[in-house]
Amino acid sequence: MGPSIKAKLMENVMRSDRMGIQDYGNDIFRVIFGKGDLTVDLNNHTCSYNAWDMNGMPCLHACDAIKSFHENVYKYVDKYLTQEAQEKIYNKVMIAIETYVITIPDILNYDDYRHTVFLQPPFTTWPPERPRTQKVESQF
Repeated sequence: MGPSIKAKLMENVMRSDRMGIQDYGNDIFRVIFGKGDLTVDLNNHTCSYNAWDMNGMPCLHACDAIKSFHENVYKYVDKYLTQEAQEKIYNKVMIAIETYVITIPDILNYDDYRHTVFLQPPFTTWPPERPRTQKVESQF
């Protein structure tokens, strides 16, 4: 995995220390925190919080359940987040860009820019004040 994914995963592991766990069997856990509780299924890689389903990385509730089960957290990260999968995805997309060394002359004079057309931003006028949001009532 890349360093950013590892950092996010380790942040979830560190934030998951203050939760209570109840084991329902068959790798299904109830995670109790604050005023609520969530259900985590380690076999299906799902959590009722839905963060694990959305980004493929165990959320902090799932990390707490994985730690209580004494498993490796990296085992539950989706395969598409691994470095090998990323290399396969971007193998043909990433094309090397040719670079050129451009010399900058020390002295520039008028003759260098005489035939060059410089583009200027368009000339726009703004109203003198903010436009009205309501109509002005008539005198009659």
